[in-house]
Amino acid sequence: MKIFLAALENLKPTIGLAPISKGGTIYQVPVALHPVARQRTAIRWLIDASRKKKGTNMSTKLSQEVMAAYRKEGGAYSKKMELHKTAEAPRTYACFARR
Repeated sequence: MKIFLAALENLKPTIGLAPISKGGTIYQVPVALHPVARQRTAIRWLIDASRKKKGTNMSTKLSQEVMAAYRKEGGAYSKKMELHKTAEAPRTYACFARR
């Protein structure tokens, strides 16, 4: 259970992108995620990455993906890193998120 919780913690994104419209233009603005949204996203990424793996049954694929996330590698972890890189680019629009 400790490995699963640590793997899930490794997958939780800290920031996300929210579309905000200003002056007729839609900007992807980085925003902090609520803890429930962080956990929901991590679990979704874990299940999606497991489904994409080649293997015999879902339990084997899921356990392999959990171990990969625990070691900070695998499809779900790369999804998290991709989101964080994508959110780094439009940092200048972060002021639009504050209303």
